[in-house]
Amino acid sequence: MINSKAQLAAIAQEFEIDLPPVAQNAMASLLTRLEQGLAWPEWETDHPPSHTPEPEDHFSDSVTQMSDDIEEALSRARLANVGGAYSYIDDSGARKAVQKKNSGPLAGIPVAVKDIIAVAGRPLGASSAVREGTPTSLSDAPVVAALRQAGAFVIGTTVLHEFAFGVTGINDYSGTPRNPHDASRIPGGSSSGSAVAVAEGSARIAVGTDTGGSIRIPAALCGIVGFKPAFGTYPIGGVFPLSPTLDHVGFLARSVADIRRAHNVFSQSESGKNRPARVGLVEADLAQCDQTVQTRFGKILQLLRDDGCELVDITAYWPNSEDVFTVSTAIMFSEAAAIHKKNLRQHADRYGEDVRNRLVQGLAISAADYVMALRMRQKLQEKVQSTMTIVDCIIGPTAGIVAPKIKDAQAPEIASQLVAFTRLGNVVGLPAISLPLSGDGLPVGLHILSVDNNQTLKLASYFEELGDLIQD
Repeated sequence: MINSKAQLAAIAQEFEIDLPPVAQNAMASLLTRLEQGLAWPEWETDHPPSHTPEPEDHFSDSVTQMSDDIEEALSRARLANVGGAYSYIDDSGARKAVQKKNSGPLAGIPVAVKDIIAVAGRPLGASSAVREGTPTSLSDAPVVAALRQAGAFVIGTTVLHEFAFGVTGINDYSGTPRNPHDASRIPGGSSSGSAVAVAEGSARIAVGTDTGGSIRIPAALCGIVGFKPAFGTYPIGGVFPLSPTLDHVGFLARSVADIRRAHNVFSQSESGKNRPARVGLVEADLAQCDQTVQTRFGKILQLLRDDGCELVDITAYWPNSEDVFTVSTAIMFSEAAAIHKKNLRQHADRYGEDVRNRLVQGLAISAADYVMALRMRQKLQEKVQSTMTIVDCIIGPTAGIVAPKIKDAQAPEIASQLVAFTRLGNVVGLPAISLPLSGDGLPVGLHILSVDNNQTLKLASYFEELGDLIQD
């Protein structure tokens, strides 16, 4: 593997790879930690939000109402070892939040935080036996600190697919959160607990991470909204990395309005909605979907036609799914292996079997292959940017299948089916959002990819209203 910042810079220059400054800094930080294994330094918490939000609709208008809201949230929260979403529930901290009488834009909103993001006073466990005994975090990650500053309170930390390295959400160590729509089915991952917390009503907003679909996939399978902004939009400090080149912090909620509330803490977005004139879709992808997904998605397409939107098949211009999978896997697996290399050698038996196998695969990827993947990534970015000039957005199913049964989800093909349509968003760094499509039966997600955060959220508001019109 590449083992120095200078070497990374030299190779990037030699192969004319344009690494964004955020990616360079993330990789530089990663490279300095490789020999430390999983040791994680303290980080600064005095990074103010890049935008000071204006007050808007408050979750609670009185202390009494706020107290009722908190008690309602706590009554729904359960630990993962009994099928719930949480590794830790902060009952006392949540109740103390009532007394603060914060008037910020997120005043009184219960927020759940994925346990791969630092929360002051709690060990960052990453839902892994490898992290047992890790010291408590002395401070909040900047993204958590900013949400608290805006008036939100942290109801607890949520479990995840171990080290965020998987998309089913199955975790034999921490417990697997049960899908609120069918307890026999997976919640999706890796932000499994975050999605379940929102879907069950114990949190109004949840913080997650997304490296190949880890926010959007569980959002789709649990019937909520999941937003991955443009790369680097939210601070990544205090987040245990999976793949710094692809990692995004994002939010899950039950509505686009709540996603926008959280987003506005960091970057102001315009209110309102945008009706797209030209909507791109990859018709070849639809043939891979199961019948429930095809039927539900077909109805949204008809509603778009009825509303005068032009549908454009972009299959001929769009990156090949196999290329996307190859590039994202090479980058993700090799970077994850670099992070875990020391601990994998010392404590291989403490990793879950699926994660251990992926890390071993990552160790087998050579530096030359890694660099080639970065170069291919740049070409994919150019191809997507070119295509985005002829349409207002690209839509498709978030996942081609509904949530599979837990007993069936270990099959090798399940993971590839779940990530087939989401990984490109991480490779190119564009914002993407998953919205629930209404209808009977298990949830189905609508995936929207656009050019910037503001446009994506305004499009999402339009599609959210349209999706509510679907009738089975």
